[in-house]
Amino acid sequence: MDAMSAENALFSEITPQMQVNRNSPSLEEPPKIIITITIKETLNESLVDKAVVATWLTKLSSPWEATLTYLYFLPEKELNDYKINIGKYKENESTNYYRVLEKFLPKYVSRIYGGNPDARNRAESEWLDKFDCELLDALRDVESKMLTGRNPLLRRVLNHFLDFDIRDMRNQSKPMEEKDAEIERRQEEFRSCSTDLMNKINTRLDLDYVLDMARRTGASVGGEPFIGGSIEESDIISALKLMIRKSGIEIPITYNGLGYNNLIYMSLVISNLELVTSEDLGENAKIFPILLIEEPEAHLHPALQYNLLRFLKISMENKQLSRQVFITTHST
Repeated sequence: MDAMSAENALFSEITPQMQVNRNSPSLEEPPKIIITITIKETLNESLVDKAVVATWLTKLSSPWEATLTYLYFLPEKELNDYKINIGKYKENESTNYYRVLEKFLPKYVSRIYGGNPDARNRAESEWLDKFDCELLDALRDVESKMLTGRNPLLRRVLNHFLDFDIRDMRNQSKPMEEKDAEIERRQEEFRSCSTDLMNKINTRLDLDYVLDMARRTGASVGGEPFIGGSIEESDIISALKLMIRKSGIEIPITYNGLGYNNLIYMSLVISNLELVTSEDLGENAKIFPILLIEEPEAHLHPALQYNLLRFLKISMENKQLSRQVFITTHST
């Protein structure tokens, strides 16, 4: 399943088509925005792929085609009021047309239709959610996004690849029962170590003075306060930081060059594409991940640009990346 660009078939097959009119606006009908995407069958499609777009099909024979139409418009029940206001504008040249339009903008609605847009069949959110778009914009504040495991992206990636050597579906050397048992053994080992750590820190805490006020005021009648808790694997992941090791020296990633950090951040985003399509998510897994990269040359010198684009090309050819990649660039 891909999207076909009319201008360049090399980027295969989700084609956005926008109706653009730069002439003076027609006053009779309210303006609207229409974006149409055509999804076309490619080789080696699965039944799941076709099931996702089944209600959007506009061409049944192979290669089948499906259509999504985004429409931003003024609802029909508002048209009469709109025309009355536009009529006043025609009678009085001093009235600004755009002021009339701004009056109605809060009443505009957006819809996504599947199949023939004239049928006005709303595209089901369940199937739209099977498409995942990861955007890498040009102005990336990557350091704050990947500095520590508290960041949602880094945390998701690290959690996904925890015990990945066992959970990897491509690893068929052991049956699932053995894999589950090995993961449980590792988790139990971690819980034992974390309990020891909590006990050690508790022996170093003298809270009698701190909690004395609770006892003296009678608050302890409701229960004797103490310090407890546990350390979870997610707590450790949140405390982790990305570091750089070079020539035997380890430094925080903030001391790394911005261009190199951009590449590291891209690798996290690409790893996240594998996460969102993972069978571990069951029915919540995405079917069609799309990677959108704006100006990959930002902060990258030409050699790194070349390496990045070559990596993307090879990964796409080997089906190791998202189902489709869109790139905008000013680079030669």
